Amino acid sequence: MKIRPLRDHIVVRRTDEDEQKSGSLVIPDSAKEKPMTAKVVAVGTGKVLEDGKILPLEVKKNSQVLIG
Repeated sequence: MKIRPLRDHIVVRRTDEDEQKSGSLVIPDSAKEKPMTAKVVAVGTGKVLEDGKILPLEVKKNSQVLIG
């Protein structure tokens, strides 16, 4: 499936972090923190300025980004 975001939007996919264990404790998935890094899957064309020019985005496909 091909995804093309509109204008200044991007599509990201969270990256899996390595699972850390402390002794024999097993932390359930619902209590784990979600990863803060993601890989850019698709990028839009850019932001349209007031004068009609398009300002391209700085991120490219396959870049690693931090997300909130």
